[in-house]
Amino acid sequence: MKKPISIGLLALNFFFSTQVSTAQSKVPNNSTVNAAGAVVATGIVAGVAGLITAGIAYDRWIESLELDATELYLRSGQAAKAFELQLMPNQLSSFKDLSNTTVLAFAITESNIHPTMGTLERERNKVLLMYVHDGWITEYGVNFAFVDSEILTYDKWSKLYLAYLNLILTKPIQDPNSIPLYQQVKLKEYTDFEGDKVVLYDGTYSTYYIKFNGTIDLRGPFQHTDKALMKPIGIYEEEWLLVSPKVKLSNDEYITADYDDEQMLIYNEGKLGIYYKKLNRLVQMSTNSIEDIHNFLKPRN
Repeated sequence: MKKPISIGLLALNFFFSTQVSTAQSKVPNNSTVNAAGAVVATGIVAGVAGLITAGIAYDRWIESLELDATELYLRSGQAAKAFELQLMPNQLSSFKDLSNTTVLAFAITESNIHPTMGTLERERNKVLLMYVHDGWITEYGVNFAFVDSEILTYDKWSKLYLAYLNLILTKPIQDPNSIPLYQQVKLKEYTDFEGDKVVLYDGTYSTYYIKFNGTIDLRGPFQHTDKALMKPIGIYEEEWLLVSPKVKLSNDEYITADYDDEQMLIYNEGKLGIYYKKLNRLVQMSTNSIEDIHNFLKPRN
């Protein structure tokens, strides 16, 4: 759909699944928890059921949702004169998906209008995050009384991204503009090498790396494996350069770090959790989602 204030469409493959976390000191008895959970679930299901009952077409409602996100963007006071905005594709496929949705992401590309040519020149990318609470779904669109939002720029995101990497890596990044790399070698070359070197052990066998003559900055590109952060440079993983091994965790183990007064970072099972203290909400992002938003926001030059 072409919106009057939107120039085109640009999608970001980014989606969050979330869960609500409550402090132990505030946990009621089981019957109270079950009753409260039933009320929340009933409210969400009722909202979705209302859409279906009203005969609202799913595609039309998504178009309405994009307009509501545009309204949030305009309300922010940060809106450009020309921009593109769209909900990510291929994630919400029916009204049923909305029942489990607590965060939606919208990709925004802002443009300048050339003063003489009148053409649009793409300037910067941003991401709008829409945090939704029970009661936000209506047949007419979004009830903003139950919505919080946040706009991410690369500068804001890169600080969070760096903190995330330093949470999960055994070799923290000291300088985001010059990140060391390591190349895979045979055991003998590793043994003879006198400089900085790393052993990557997966529980069965070891892979040996020595300092590579080159660095990478925080823009990447990066590739995550179960055991390490890599820079892909070829078809095969053996050709990739190592950035750092990852901290080894079992399914029930977590590592955490305070990011600032409003957010805490939590890592478990290959997912980053961001606990928003003021919302009392834990948002989980997969590594693919993290890299999608990072690649969308990072500068191209």
